[in-house]
Amino acid sequence: DEINKVFIDNSTDRVIKNVSTDEPLTSIAFNDDGQMLVAGGMNGGLMLYDLRKIQTPVYRLTGHDTPIKSVAFS
Repeated sequence: DEINKVFIDNSTDRVIKNVSTDEPLTSIAFNDDGQMLVAGGMNGGLMLYDLRKIQTPVYRLTGHDTPIKSVAFS
């Protein structure tokens, strides 16, 4: 089952993008370049997205057997 995620601009309450994922997201981080996003999932998955074509992850890996609590770029 796919889960729909909605990205909203908090300053305007405007919907920016709708994205479907295969697991609930528990954490998210944006890269300083404004083009990349990493998301951690409830099932331990990590997904790297290019915001210019966000419908599918650029890269995916299993990080843990438990929910990802936080993610960050370094």
